Amino acid sequence: MTPDPARVQAVFLMALDHPSPRGRAAALDRECGPDDELRRRVEALLVAHARPGGLLDRPIILSNEQVPAGRPRPMDPPGASDGVPDGPAPSR
Repeated sequence: MTPDPARVQAVFLMALDHPSPRGRAAALDRECGPDDELRRRVEALLVAHARPGGLLDRPIILSNEQVPAGRPRPMDPPGASDGVPDGPAPSR
């Protein structure tokens, strides 16, 4: 049976409070008991949480040094590096 998402979240957050692997395993034993699916889901979240390079670990805006050549640079004024004049396109 699929565990309640709120329960998965609660156990996951509780497990994060245990920095040592031994303490975390004991807490998961206590909280999950015989519910293997709950434990599997919480452990998957813990692995994903520990993995570096997640979406939230990256800056929203790249610095000028990180922008590929030929692309607008976010720290430049609008139109400074893209070769396109600012403002609306001229009408014909």
